Amino acid sequence: MAWFDKQTDGDVQAEAIGEPTAKGLNEQETIQRNVFISTFAMLAKMASADGTVSKNEVEAVDRFMKQVLKLDDARRSFAIKVFNRARTSTKTFRDYAEEYRELLKDTPEMYEWMVDVLARVSLADQVFSNPEASLLYSACEVFGVDPGRYAKLAQHLQPAAVAQDDEVYQRIGCSPTSSDEEIAAKVSQLEQQFDPEHIVAMGLPEEFVKVAQEKRKAVQEAHQEIRRRRGR
Repeated sequence: MAWFDKQTDGDVQAEAIGEPTAKGLNEQETIQRNVFISTFAMLAKMASADGTVSKNEVEAVDRFMKQVLKLDDARRSFAIKVFNRARTSTKTFRDYAEEYRELLKDTPEMYEWMVDVLARVSLADQVFSNPEASLLYSACEVFGVDPGRYAKLAQHLQPAAVAQDDEVYQRIGCSPTSSDEEIAAKVSQLEQQFDPEHIVAMGLPEEFVKVAQEKRKAVQEAHQEIRRRRGR
């Protein structure tokens, strides 16, 4: 994360509230920084949507930093500062979502991933409040993601809560009735979208390369399981 090494503690407040302080950063580094900041700003707004940030929500964000993005201590500390500043920022959740959309307009596959992360944080305290629902559906609207897959959240279910037999198909956006050819085509499409070299070429933060690797692996594992079930 080359941009991170050029940050100063004094820049954090301005960045978290959306000031374009890109001192010493080139264009690509500025994009990387802003993607990182908009991501944690959205998480902050979601976690505080109902007026308080629960211990479970904090732990969910911490797991995201450690297990998904695999941030080291310094980067995790920076993310926490952004998170805390953004909670009280005058900018809205939608403002940050629209910034994220614009920054990642060439890699829209990251939109659905972001909504999934937001959904997990909203459910961390086992309560899906009306303010959280409003923000989640706002994210779906901004990113062009089908909100239908999150409808069961109102019943306090996980966003991908489906029958076990269907879950493996949903990982690749197919159904048990999809043909082998349709599934293979979808898998190929997703593998290309989440190719780490593609993510690197787009100039996204290195943390997102790790996400892409995990998503690609999940797609391949789902395809293998489907082939096993079908005796292929």
